[in-house]
Amino acid sequence: MADDAPKIEIFGDSPTTEDGLGFDDYADILLELIGNFDVRSPLTIGIHGRWGSGKTSLMRMVEAKFEDDEGVKTVWFNAWAYGRDEPIGLALLQQILNEFQKEEGLKEKGMELLENVVELGTDVFLRKTTAITLEEAKYHFKSSTEIKSTLRKDFKATIDECLQDGGRLVVFIDDLDRCLPEKTIEILEVMKLFLDVPKCIFVVGVEKEVIEKGIEVRYKSKEQKMPISGQDYIEKIIQVPFVLPPIREDDMATFIENLGIGGREKGYVKIVAKGTGCNPRKVKMFLNILRIRQAIAEKTGGGIEPDLSAKLFVFEYVFPEFYKDVVKYTDQDLLCKLERLAKRDFDEELEEELG
Repeated sequence: MADDAPKIEIFGDSPTTEDGLGFDDYADILLELIGNFDVRSPLTIGIHGRWGSGKTSLMRMVEAKFEDDEGVKTVWFNAWAYGRDEPIGLALLQQILNEFQKEEGLKEKGMELLENVVELGTDVFLRKTTAITLEEAKYHFKSSTEIKSTLRKDFKATIDECLQDGGRLVVFIDDLDRCLPEKTIEILEVMKLFLDVPKCIFVVGVEKEVIEKGIEVRYKSKEQKMPISGQDYIEKIIQVPFVLPPIREDDMATFIENLGIGGREKGYVKIVAKGTGCNPRKVKMFLNILRIRQAIAEKTGGGIEPDLSAKLFVFEYVFPEFYKDVVKYTDQDLLCKLERLAKRDFDEELEEELG
């Protein structure tokens, strides 16, 4: 690379346990909720918000607060890590049981449970991939039903052995938004069928619309009338829905500045915050694209003011059809005129020109 090539630093998309979005109060509330919940009952908490709104970061913050709590065992499950044809619900079971096997005295119990999970998974695979007879189907159904009953009972017994009195297993399920909608329903059903036992608390990060879409897909494919709406399904599975409040513009401006921007970039912090709807993931993507475009412009001799570049990208990203019209004009002052129009700082001549 040439010495005079622009140095571009790109922002990654990793979640954080450091609060930069005003989430610490939310994490404390969830921590208190989980800590004070009656362990004689199971609990599922839904963390709801749009894609990229910070669900994972909030969940990571809650998880980090349990690090020194010996009475709480945590498991993190990344749903998106599993392929389209893999039984994702069984993968969740296996991951939890693998954690149990690390505990002294529970290796044998964990192995027995894993064998049941593998057998159940094989049965699911057979029914999906082979043309079995009616008699064979009856046998597999009876066999898998027995396994399911045993699995739930043994899972509860293992939880009781693993956790002290008052202890809790907190399972964080992340990235359901990135899965196919029907996969989301599959994992929620496994939670309800097998894992909905005392001392178990699930914290699920998912956009509500993904669950609703999953219900539609499931019954549409079977040409059946939906017996339950997406909203009713959510209410049956999730006892405590926590909807992420919109991030305040001041908090988002602080978040952007804490990413390490400086110089000319500081001039369009508010533009980026507004243009992305204060969405953390979109902010990083927005800044990455701006940096790349600015570097290309500087390299090719077509430099453009960073704040102007940011404003143009807002048009392109938020109002794509309007952007197509904007770039047709050769008037260098067009954006300034549009800003004046938006602020109602204009005269009849300007209104007529842009009208």
